[in-house]
Amino acid sequence: MNYKYAFIFLMTFVVVFVVTKIVRENSSIKKWFSKQTSIRFEQRSLDFGTVSSQKAAHAYFVFTNSGSNDLKIENIDTRCGCTATDWPTSIVKPHQKDSILVQYDAVEEGFFLKEIYVFSNSETSPDLLTIKGTVVSASSHTD
Repeated sequence: MNYKYAFIFLMTFVVVFVVTKIVRENSSIKKWFSKQTSIRFEQRSLDFGTVSSQKAAHAYFVFTNSGSNDLKIENIDTRCGCTATDWPTSIVKPHQKDSILVQYDAVEEGFFLKEIYVFSNSETSPDLLTIKGTVVSASSHTD
């Protein structure tokens, strides 16, 4: 057996394996290979105003698939345990509207500003959304 050919075969296998692994794990490369679309949010920032402590505040970010391909929200990262989200798990067809529910658990008093990252097959992914407001003592605020 010729060791030169065995070495070339082995190196080719290693390179193909490494490149395949990188493509599978790197979301920006996956995005490049997938069919992209556009997403348009009616608002990218929502002000909850004054919120009573120990109560949850929620709002919806309404969006439209403004592109020509199907839109799929893959994940949403809130970067904080105090913020929860619920989003459509099904495909959003071109020109259709849908929404993302964002809930803030008002535990700590004071001003808050939270970032929400929406990962999808849109050209602008991840899209940044923000919520803000001020949490006050429940005894000093009535809903």
